Formats: sequence, structure tokens, C-alpha cells
Amino acid sequence: MTLVYEKTAGNPFFVIQFFNALLDEGLLAFDHRVGRWSWDLERIHAKGYTTNVADLMVGKLTRLPARTQEALQQLACLGSGADTPTLALVRGTSEEQVHADLGEGVRLELIERLEGGYRFVHDRIQEAA
Repeated sequence: MTLVYEKTAGNPFFVIQFFNALLDEGLLAFDHRVGRWSWDLERIHAKGYTTNVADLMVGKLTRLPARTQEALQQLACLGSGADTPTLALVRGTSEEQVHADLGEGVRLELIERLEGGYRFVHDRIQEAA
């Protein structure tokens, strides 16, 4: 827990993102055979995770498909959220394609799909995008 606090300063959003990054990179895993979590502190320290949530989010965003990255960048330029017709206009595509392009961002809980649009779940994600 000391490492988690050192890396997150106790910020709940950053704690969640930090754990997700560890899971994504296989540095934290649930061992079903013994019914407990396992991790390798040396490898986690060696990864050099930053204490800046924006840097962590940039790393997460760069692993997304190019179309998703581009769509998130355009959404970020429009503000914390935008309606789907506006995103389609900005992207020069259909609303269906907007949904397809942003689907991975929704799945990873970077953005949420609202009635008629999308918004970032946290201002740090918008900043990173």
C-alpha cells in the first residue's frame, strides 16, 4: 500500500488508473489457484510509473487504435463533452462511425456515452487526449 500511496498521493482516480495500468501490463494479477492477488514490486518500481496522472493517461491513450486516439483528440478540442452530430461533423464521418471510433474509449472508461453524445469521465483524461 505504501507504493500505491507514493504513486497516487491517495487520489482515488489515480489509484484506479494506476491499478488498471498494472493489470494491463501484467504486473498485477489474480492467482485463481490460491485465491489471491500477486505482483512483483521490483518490476513495478523498474517501470518508473510517474506520479502525474496526465502522463499515465497519455501512456494509456497511446495504446489505443489510431482512429480512437484521433476521435478522442477531437472530442478534447471540443471540451469536456460533445454531442454525436457535432463529433460526426468535426470528424467528417457518420454518427455510426463516431460510435465505432469511440467504442474502445467507452470500454476502457475513459469517456462515457450519454444520450446523444460523449463526455470525458475526468478532466485529466481530456487533458491527456
